[in-house]
Amino acid sequence: MPDFSAFSIKTKLDDGRPVTLRAVHRDDGPRIRRAFHTLGSETIHARFFEYRAEVTEAELAQITGVDFKRDAALLVTTGAGVDEVVIGGVSYFALDDFDPPKRAELAFTIVDGYQGHGMGRVLMQEIIEIARANGIHYLEADLFADNIPMLHVFQHAGLPLVLLREEDTIHIRLEVRGA
Repeated sequence: MPDFSAFSIKTKLDDGRPVTLRAVHRDDGPRIRRAFHTLGSETIHARFFEYRAEVTEAELAQITGVDFKRDAALLVTTGAGVDEVVIGGVSYFALDDFDPPKRAELAFTIVDGYQGHGMGRVLMQEIIEIARANGIHYLEADLFADNIPMLHVFQHAGLPLVLLREEDTIHIRLEVRGA
């Protein structure tokens, strides 16, 4: 099984801006916190289903402490070294106790100025490959029904998809296994 904790690729957004897509590191907490502080209130609400001023220490510890088997997290960054800036990310966390887990919750966050430039699609492709390699059967997510750009990312993932709408939210289940 590949060591996804060392994953790193250089790529470009649809508008040609160069970015790095890489595995989260244990010392990324401050970078993730800085990225959170650049998010607009609507982006925060869409991601966390509430308005909030801060990402908690527990959330940072969960994201930066992934094992790249049951849980995984990738970041998109610009710059390098001390100038590296987090501009987006994706993570999944196991939802059951099976080994390997059958279901995992999937979540994306993309800094406002970088939304709509293909980052969600690239993140989706890579996190699917990690989940598949780790034996996960389904990636699941909840989003607001009016979050059309993220809905399109899921619909264009190339996987069997189930959408369950409940009032103003949609529960999405992507079948990763065997696809």
